[in-house]
Amino acid sequence: MPETQHFGEVIGSDSQLLEVECHQLYNAPTFGSFVRADCEQSDRGHYAVVTRVTTGPFDGHRVVQAHRMPPGELEQRKPHLPSLLRTTFQALPIGYGEGEVVVAGISPLPPRLHCYVSPAGTDEIRSVTAQQGWLRPLTRTADLPLEELLVAAIRNAAATWGDEAPLRLVMWGKFLARLLGRDYVTLETVLAGLAPLMGAAPPRAPRTRPTPAPAQHPRFEQPMPFYGSSNGNGARGPVSPDAARPSRGTASSGAHDPFAEDW
Repeated sequence: MPETQHFGEVIGSDSQLLEVECHQLYNAPTFGSFVRADCEQSDRGHYAVVTRVTTGPFDGHRVVQAHRMPPGELEQRKPHLPSLLRTTFQALPIGYGEGEVVVAGISPLPPRLHCYVSPAGTDEIRSVTAQQGWLRPLTRTADLPLEELLVAAIRNAAATWGDEAPLRLVMWGKFLARLLGRDYVTLETVLAGLAPLMGAAPPRAPRTRPTPAPAQHPRFEQPMPFYGSSNGNGARGPVSPDAARPSRGTASSGAHDPFAEDW
């Protein structure tokens, strides 16, 4: 790989964290991107996710002060400043490869010092993220914005999967739900950040309320028929209350009914 494509070289090597100094000032990979560390005397490649980018003076005791100059004038009047500053970044190992075999997880040995670090290729990212285990180291970080790190790393990984990205996002989301356990707030934040990658959800069919059945009165509330009166053909049977009630001003017999006026 040409030297111009290298970000820098390893200056701090650990099984849990890599520290890399960039060859050019401000030329660092983006937060959450995938990088690869290669060593000339080793056949093992190391894959990591960028977790922090820092620019500062070489001397940790030096205090950087503002020069209060217009943009562009500082570089002209003080061209020696880039030689006093440096850009470094930290990366979290998530996998390693030996030949064509790529394993998601922590490498048995970290990369050596001064190994060159370059951006990981598309096929390399697909190989290391094909397994769900690459997400496990990212959830064990401390003093890092966990939600933003997971969203950035998953976005960069999904960009290499093309049409398979939605299926991979579902698979990674289910695995994250198991890793985070009862940390529902973090899981909800990560899923909300990944929602634009899933596309718009299909519209749901409108809900229709069922037509209520006509109200039916209980049997004890229905009017009871009258029995014992003639129904007109000589047979005795039920008669409606209106038919059984005598008309106003008349009596059921020839005698005067004193209560006729009360109907």
